[in-house]
Amino acid sequence: PYNVYGGLQDNGSWFGPSQSAGGITNSDWFLSNWGDGFYSFRHPTDANIIYSESQGGNLVRYDKRDGQSKDIKPLPREGEPKYRFNWNTPIHLSPTNAERIYVGAQFLFRSEDRGNSWTRISPDLTTNDTSRQRQFQSGGLSLDNSTAENNTTIYTIAESAHDSLVIWVGTDDGNLQVTEDGGNQWKNVALNISGLPAFTWCTHIEPSPFDRHVAFVTFDGHRQGDKSTYVWMTMDLGKNWTALSSPIVKGYAHVIRQDIVNPNLLFLGTEFGLYISLDQGKSWKRFDNNLPGVAVRSLAIHPQEHALVIATHGRGIYIVDDITPLRQIDSGMLSSTLTFFDLPDAVIKMPRSGLPFGGAGNFTGENPSQSALIAYYMKSRHTFGRMRLEVFDEEGKLIKELPPGKSGGINLVELPLRLPPPKAAPTKNRMALAGSIITPALLEGSYLVRITKGKETFEHQISLQPDPKSVYTVADRKMQQKTLSSLYDMTNQLGYIYYALEDMHVGAKKVETIDQNLGRELEDFSAEVEKYKGSLVSLEGDFYVAEGEAALREEISTLYYSISTFPGRPSERQSGKAAKLQRDFLEVEEKFKSFEQDAFRINDLLQSAQLTPITWRSYADYIK
Repeated sequence: PYNVYGGLQDNGSWFGPSQSAGGITNSDWFLSNWGDGFYSFRHPTDANIIYSESQGGNLVRYDKRDGQSKDIKPLPREGEPKYRFNWNTPIHLSPTNAERIYVGAQFLFRSEDRGNSWTRISPDLTTNDTSRQRQFQSGGLSLDNSTAENNTTIYTIAESAHDSLVIWVGTDDGNLQVTEDGGNQWKNVALNISGLPAFTWCTHIEPSPFDRHVAFVTFDGHRQGDKSTYVWMTMDLGKNWTALSSPIVKGYAHVIRQDIVNPNLLFLGTEFGLYISLDQGKSWKRFDNNLPGVAVRSLAIHPQEHALVIATHGRGIYIVDDITPLRQIDSGMLSSTLTFFDLPDAVIKMPRSGLPFGGAGNFTGENPSQSALIAYYMKSRHTFGRMRLEVFDEEGKLIKELPPGKSGGINLVELPLRLPPPKAAPTKNRMALAGSIITPALLEGSYLVRITKGKETFEHQISLQPDPKSVYTVADRKMQQKTLSSLYDMTNQLGYIYYALEDMHVGAKKVETIDQNLGRELEDFSAEVEKYKGSLVSLEGDFYVAEGEAALREEISTLYYSISTFPGRPSERQSGKAAKLQRDFLEVEEKFKSFEQDAFRINDLLQSAQLTPITWRSYADYIK
């Protein structure tokens, strides 16, 4: 997992993991700064350092090693005017120099030493309109000058990843400034944007990760009663601009990101949700898969995990765990009947448990899926005829048939990497009851996915890899999986035998006959079956008090539990006990077969007497 950093209104700045054992809980999050939470960034190379801020540019450098924070807010030198910091003062970490950070007031400041010293690298980049600087007179009967009222301030900063001398600055009073020489000379290129009303708040600038000349920008005019969506792109450092707005996009724009792999893939956050473009802004689609129509204020793309992290105002943080399918869509795929996406290998995670008990007010965030994803694109919905999705192992054995996605567009189907819980015989032994919580995993290796769509067949390979944190050898993992699978199968089969014997016992008791000899045989058979069935399980007590002695069902489950909780080779004693239980189970199977033979013989007699025969379920019916 990786950490996510961000701020909460009135509740500080926090960081926490993208996944955690048992789900992401309150205790997984840690505070990096008090006050209103705003920008929060981890140092690019030093995991202990976090830059966080509260309202009005109160910037600190937090050190996780000792929990101490250093105030690094730029202060005016003698003779300088008072600095005007926005309520949500922008911080920007350089993509070209890990030690360089930027912060903006009406001037742009740069530090090369983690904020210990600052250099002012610009003149006032705002309009410096004094009529918009009356915050100390605001509030009516009572003055309200918390810095939320500050205007004519820098609101967004961005350095080009291709050229550290190219720096962009956007202000809350409509200016869009760019320098090509590290801050010596600046140009206000907002004047080149046709259709942009004056004083419209510049909310975000995105220099392209592919070209120093290309940038994307968003503006927000709702404070002036203008709720239009303003999005533009330049290919020549702001000399000319192309509007990327669309009637499909709703809400004033907060943020835009260009994908770091596919230059045609854009993500746009507005007041009413997230929009995606596959053609560099020519067209947009609303992304509403489990994401509400809420203000999307910030977006981050993880460079290794292929994840899109979405920060909303009021509904928390969302993560699209893998945007690989979006990166691979092209015109050829859009015209194909069905095309698979090439996704990263799936990882068979080792089981980990979360905290056993929680208190009032706990929240648990959702972890990424533990399944292997099968993703494919269809140009149109499948409506007629059968469609099947099958998964085969390296030996060609069918391991799973899954319900296929039939929608036009992107379909995601999850292949569970662990077997479903076994169907066990009943027990009142508390340890045995929890014995099969962790089920056997699929073996690591390659698997063939086959989709049959009418008369057409489409095939694709997926790969399952072991948990990278595993310290166990392949041989040890295979031995654990083999032993666990044997106990898993015994659990299912013993459960079947128990309930099949119950069918025989109940069926024999229900038969009514005037033939005394047949009646005694039915009674004796029913009693013997019931007695033997009871010997297989422990049903005494109440799951805690007065538990009975463990029978075969409980012995299998408790050993199953102890082996399943450790992903390496079972101990010598565990392997020995597993072998003994296998021998014991074979005896149960033989005894069950003898009961079946007795039942067949009695059924012949019942048929001769024109009575209803004894019936019992098949294993196939039991296990499905």
